[in-house]
Amino acid sequence: MAKALSRDPYKNFRFKVYFDSDEEKSLVAYVNNVSGLSWSVDVVSYGEGGNYQSQRKVPGQISYEPVTLSRGITADNKFKDWAEAVWNYSNNNQLKGLRKRLIIALCDEKGEIAVKYTLEKCWVSGYNTLPELSADDNAIAIEEITVEHEGWTHEVLGTSAEEGARKRPA
Repeated sequence: MAKALSRDPYKNFRFKVYFDSDEEKSLVAYVNNVSGLSWSVDVVSYGEGGNYQSQRKVPGQISYEPVTLSRGITADNKFKDWAEAVWNYSNNNQLKGLRKRLIIALCDEKGEIAVKYTLEKCWVSGYNTLPELSADDNAIAIEEITVEHEGWTHEVLGTSAEEGARKRPA
């Protein structure tokens, strides 16, 4: 009997974020929010000889929107260390640690990586190390980094959100 494959979408709360590789030692702890990936294409208009009533349009340069990662403030310094690499570049002209590969992995119901987005040539363009504090609030203190990148690849590793979890009726 063939395996029945579910077409259910992956859950958006089952994800992991890695710096440089998808090995467990590169896992970034406690990331609780990742802004979406998006891009847009500039539209280039030009006039065509003999056609004075309308313009032709062709695709131009692609712009990739920055990605924001948020997490509760912890003793882990991965956000701070990466953000400081930009500061070191600005002040000392040192490129070491400035650019990283960022991997965002969606996980299936078993916790295994099913879909992986690999962002290339990433660097931190914004760092919010301390949110507004209030003694009247009991929320978690959140730190954020905003990451610029030069595109991504998309790799599907799983065949569905729940492989073989359901049987089809006869």
